[in-house]
Amino acid sequence: MSSLPPVVQLIHRQLVNAPEPYGRFMNAFKFAGETDVFESLDSVARVYPIDRNKLALPGFSMGGAGAWHLGAHYSDKWAVINPGAGFVDVKNYQKLGNRLAAVPWWEQRLWGFYDALVCPINFANSTLVAYSGEIDTQKAAADLMETALLKEGVKMTHIIGAKTGHSYEKEAKKQVEKWVDEATHQGLKSEPTRVSLVTHSLKFNSAHWVTIEAMEHQWQEARVDAEVINEKGTVRLEVKTGNVTHLSLRLVPANRVGKGARLVVDGQDLGFHPTVFAPSLAGLRNRIWSYEVKKTNGQWAKKSPDHNRKALLLKRHNLQGPIDDAFMDSFVMVQPTGQPLNAAVGAWVETERAEAIFHWRRYFRGEPRLKKDSDISAADLQNHHLILWGDPRSNRILARIADQLPIQWNGKSIRVGNKAYDPTQQVPVFIFPNPLNPMRYMVINNGFTFPQFAAESNSLQTPKLPDWAILDIGVPLSERIGGKGVIDAQFFDESWELINTTE
Repeated sequence: MSSLPPVVQLIHRQLVNAPEPYGRFMNAFKFAGETDVFESLDSVARVYPIDRNKLALPGFSMGGAGAWHLGAHYSDKWAVINPGAGFVDVKNYQKLGNRLAAVPWWEQRLWGFYDALVCPINFANSTLVAYSGEIDTQKAAADLMETALLKEGVKMTHIIGAKTGHSYEKEAKKQVEKWVDEATHQGLKSEPTRVSLVTHSLKFNSAHWVTIEAMEHQWQEARVDAEVINEKGTVRLEVKTGNVTHLSLRLVPANRVGKGARLVVDGQDLGFHPTVFAPSLAGLRNRIWSYEVKKTNGQWAKKSPDHNRKALLLKRHNLQGPIDDAFMDSFVMVQPTGQPLNAAVGAWVETERAEAIFHWRRYFRGEPRLKKDSDISAADLQNHHLILWGDPRSNRILARIADQLPIQWNGKSIRVGNKAYDPTQQVPVFIFPNPLNPMRYMVINNGFTFPQFAAESNSLQTPKLPDWAILDIGVPLSERIGGKGVIDAQFFDESWELINTTE
């Protein structure tokens, strides 16, 4: 190694140290695996000149499931998306049609976090080339997607290997490679005049020049169909929305959006000029035309700045929950050093904390950052989500913020709105913006929520709890299946406030 030229040594170190998408457990590029994909890409891009408009996203079997997911939720990052033999949704893949009653309602709703089948139109923002073996049972997944796209008026390119099971047929593979090579060479159209975006979460809130900044209801379908229309030199941005309350549109002159462009949202002609800015003094050719609009009482208007701190506590991209979202970025697990409110809950906390550490090591193959509550620094608050173990007496960080949280907890009761729970037999777990730094999460007493299922199938690696829950400390983690041991559970609303808490 030392005999190599310095530049080659640098490249070698970069590649050796780069994260690998398969460096975790078998996760089909979900959660930490999803983060790894983009960190790997960025790492390689620091060494090699990569054209981001000419990226191909192929995958087969579990890789196919990953391609369906990353293609559906990041459709503007790939010149071509090429899934083969991968599942597209939990319900059909797990054959749960007759067993849905056994699956908690919040878990079913959270399938929308990763299911590609709930947002098929997103593939229209790129080039989709699917492959299936003719006699592969996994062909059913691609067939479902093909049907869903046809309902949107989009014909899917679906290459089928004759008389082939769960593998590539030789001639079909040549066809796939031809399609993928051509699409990659052509590259991604970075500024299309038409964009459609469907999401069930602000986690996946943008495509090309369209960004959904806020929704009316998380975990329900939000949709934007936007088009730049040029009629005899008059430019109009025509936008239709559903379940959206705050929208950003950022275009460059490639779409010939000019000074007189008008914006029409849901039939309402806003008629104002965009905000114009250039990334640099020399970047006039790449000027960005930006529209930002917000809906209030059913009426769209240009968004004005929010100066009220309360108005800033809103669900937004990467700050929308559920609990598992905190484990997609840097986090610290914070150990309590004080005396617990009661011995039973104190013992439960230590058991759950040890389980969370063990399962992170086992399934995400990482060493979680561990700190005592007395050692948390200002830098920790700035740079990491905090996973707080303990209660408002045992954990000094939790004690500092306890009165600012929507769930109140002391030695006599756990109060969630008008509901009260027994603090000697039950414990709250939840995610919330950290009051000490509202741009980071804090999570109370929970690791990622699906360790009981992680080894069974990556299709079951979906969130099992919403934003908050009350757990029975008598039901161990291994038995917490199908809602067992969950006394109550719910999401917070779009302002991180409690909903449906009246007895």
